[in-house]
Amino acid sequence: MRIIDLDAEFLTDAKDIENRQTFKICKTLDGAQGLIMQCPGCAKGKPVVEEDGERFVIGVHSIICWFSNPKNAPKVPETMTPLPGRWEVSGDSLDNLTLNPSVWIKDGCGWHGWIKNGDAE
Repeated sequence: MRIIDLDAEFLTDAKDIENRQTFKICKTLDGAQGLIMQCPGCAKGKPVVEEDGERFVIGVHSIICWFSNPKNAPKVPETMTPLPGRWEVSGDSLDNLTLNPSVWIKDGCGWHGWIKNGDAE
């Protein structure tokens, strides 16, 4: 499944201020500190809704992957959740993004898979 079909977006300006975490959406990998997208495991077989130019899967939670090697951005604070996960990112856009190591949602649904060349496997 393509991560762009899971509404993947880059995150930037991540802050943890007295346990209140905030971040912003950004358009490019350059300057991004992480990635947010709908869970690939939970999205399988669920209905897709398109409304006002937006596409989303009903009943699916989002996941965040913080980068260990952000490009032209500082690393996120060590206290930012999810913990302890930090992923090495490669590629230059959502179309060819790769994360290493694998992504494992230990709490909740338990999805375990790879983000390789823009695909969630």
